[in-house]
Amino acid sequence: MDLDMPTDNKTRIGLIGHPISHSQSPALFQKIFAERPEILHNYSYELIEEADFDKAYARFLSDYHAVNVTSPFKKLAFDAADTHSDEASLCGATNLLVKESVSFNKWNVKAYNTDCMAVRTILREYGFGAGDTAIIYGCSGAGQAAAVAAHSLEMHISIINRTQATADAFMHKLGNHTPHSDRSIIIYTLPVAPEEAFSGGQLTSFLESLTNTTVLEANYRNPHLESLATNYISGLLWLYLQAIETYKIIL
Repeated sequence: MDLDMPTDNKTRIGLIGHPISHSQSPALFQKIFAERPEILHNYSYELIEEADFDKAYARFLSDYHAVNVTSPFKKLAFDAADTHSDEASLCGATNLLVKESVSFNKWNVKAYNTDCMAVRTILREYGFGAGDTAIIYGCSGAGQAAAVAAHSLEMHISIINRTQATADAFMHKLGNHTPHSDRSIIIYTLPVAPEEAFSGGQLTSFLESLTNTTVLEANYRNPHLESLATNYISGLLWLYLQAIETYKIIL
């Protein structure tokens, strides 16, 4: 496609999704590059608040070099892209769209999934790898990204989802590895508290599991498990690492 880049002095990076007024991404951009004034001088990070994906995507094409993508646009953005990274293809969803030059003033849009990269880094840093088990709650964009990350490390994957057929179909597409250790990590990507997701014996078993298993929670704005888990990894680390991977790609 033929696209005109912005004519102002800064290269624009943005975030599309709805709602996103709460997003920490612009502040995180400023924090990460606080000691890199040349980056802050040449790049800006802006929120593109549009409830309609087509309008948000049109603004990206018109004025931005790259955009992060959050709910509910991750799958729509994947479908709109011209090419896809391996991680994005496995997920069927993206959290990063980047214009990549084909020739003078001509660009392709490539979809990436830096959520996968972030979770893979966390798993490695906490010593998880081949034969260990990732127990993933939720099979939306974050849950699928976590599953792809764990699969890439040859971990065994178990996905628990309200619509279990959706999780089973995704795991069947992805494939699985055989567990051969007792080590496991819970990756909680549900937007609700355990009391809203489980009841009775299921809730009791889940809460007990939090005391003897490492827990990574995707929700950093309103975490539900921080006070319940013995070995807790905040979603803020996930957010930070996906941002680092984003800037490795686009800067």
